[in-house]
Amino acid sequence: MSNSRKLPAEFVARIVDQFPIDHQDLIQSLDQKPAASIRLNATREYNCIDSGRVHWAQHGYVLHERPIFTLDPYFHTGAYYVQESSSMFVDHIMSELESKIELNSVLDLCASPGGKSTILLDHLNESQYLVANELIPNRNSTLRENLTKWGKPNFLVSQNKVEDFRKLKNHFDLILVDAPCSGEGLFRKDENARKEWKVENLKICSERQLHILTNIWSSLADGGYLIYSTCTFNPDENENLLVAFKNLGFEFETESVFIEKEWNINVIEKDGILGYQFLPHRVIGEGFFCSILRKKGALLPKKIRPSKSFLHPELLNYLSPSDFINYSSFKFEKNHFLVANCILDELYIYQKALYLRQIGIDVLTEKDATILPSHGLSFVPKISLDNGIELDHIQALNYLSGKEIDVEVSVGIYLVTYDKFGLGFIEKSKDKITNHYPVSKRIKMEWQTIISQR
Repeated sequence: MSNSRKLPAEFVARIVDQFPIDHQDLIQSLDQKPAASIRLNATREYNCIDSGRVHWAQHGYVLHERPIFTLDPYFHTGAYYVQESSSMFVDHIMSELESKIELNSVLDLCASPGGKSTILLDHLNESQYLVANELIPNRNSTLRENLTKWGKPNFLVSQNKVEDFRKLKNHFDLILVDAPCSGEGLFRKDENARKEWKVENLKICSERQLHILTNIWSSLADGGYLIYSTCTFNPDENENLLVAFKNLGFEFETESVFIEKEWNINVIEKDGILGYQFLPHRVIGEGFFCSILRKKGALLPKKIRPSKSFLHPELLNYLSPSDFINYSSFKFEKNHFLVANCILDELYIYQKALYLRQIGIDVLTEKDATILPSHGLSFVPKISLDNGIELDHIQALNYLSGKEIDVEVSVGIYLVTYDKFGLGFIEKSKDKITNHYPVSKRIKMEWQTIISQR
C-alpha cells in the first residue's frame, strides 16, 4: 500500500474492532478499483449493453469498465445517471414504501448532486412532487442541472438550512436525509475522503446529523417515513446515532424491507433500531448505510384539488397539451418553467417558508422582447421531434463542445437530437448557425485524439 493510499491508523483500529471476522477483507477492498455503475432514465428508451444488473435497483447497471462519460452523448441527454450502486438501494426502499403510503409531497433534504432525488422522482406520479434542497450554492447549481436533465417537471429546488423547514409542520409524507458524514465508505472512490478523515471529525459529524434529524422531524407528517442514510461505516453516525435520536424522545419505529440473501447486505439490529449496511468486500459497490423510520401516528389523506393546465403559446411548437394535462407553464423570475400543477397549488406555502431556486424545468427564456426555448426544454419527455436535427456521434461531440454544426436547414430554431434524445438547440440566421448549448456545460477536453484511437 503506497503512502498516498495509506489508511489512518485510528480508522484501521476501529475497523478491526468493529468487524472482528472480516476486517482484513474490508480493509483490502478499500484499495481495489471501484466499480462504475449507472441508473437508466425510465422516460428514455436507452439500451444499456456490456453490463450487469444492480440487484436492488430496477434500472441499475454495473459497467464492465468505466467509460469516459463526458464523451458519451447519451450521458448529456439525461438517458442515464452515473450513480454509486449501493446508494441505489433507495430505489428498492421506495418500491416497497409506495405501496404503504400515498407520497403526495416528498423532501430530499441534503439533495446534491441529485442521484437520490432522481430515484424519488421515478416513484412519483404527475400528482405528486419532490422538494429537493441543498444549502451550498455551487452544489445547488449541480442539483438543478441534474434534475433538469432527468426531465420530470414535478419538483422544486430550495436552498435552505434545516431550521427553515420547521415552518412546515407535519407537511411531508416522506423525507430523505442523506446526511453529511465522515465518508469512510468512499475511501477507495474519493482520495480526499481518505485524506481528510480525522478522529475528531467523527464527533462533529454525529452532532451535525443529530442536529439535522431533531430539526427536520416536525416537518414529517404523523405516520410518514424518513429514510436516513450515510456513506460511512462509523456506527456513531449510523445505528448508534439513531439510538441516540430515539433516546431524546422522538417516537418512531424502524421498518424492514425484503432483501435477498445473495445481495450480501448486512442487517444491523441494535436497541430496537434496524439498519442496512453495505460493505465493499461483500457487494459490488461502496460503503453505505440506511434505515427507514416511521413516525408515530396515522397519516391523514390530503385533498387533491383539480387544476387547469396552461401552456405558454410558444410551448405549443414543442409540446402537445394532451401529453401535459397535469402541468402548466409558470413564470419564475425572467424565465418560464414547466411545472406540475400539484406544485402550483401549494407554491404559496413554499414561497413563504423557503428560498426557492427552481420550480420545475426551465423551458422558455425571454430575451430582447422575444421568447426562445431554454436548454431545459430539450430534456422534457414527449417533446416534438418534428423540427429535430439528428446528429451522429462526432457531430454531437462537436455540438457539445460549442462548435458550429454544418447542417442544411432554413432560417429558424431547431432541436438537436442524438438517437432521438434531446441535446439542446441551434438557431439558423441568414448567414450562420448559432450553437445554443450553454457555455458552462460545454466539453473542454481535446477529444479528437481519444476518439480516433478507439
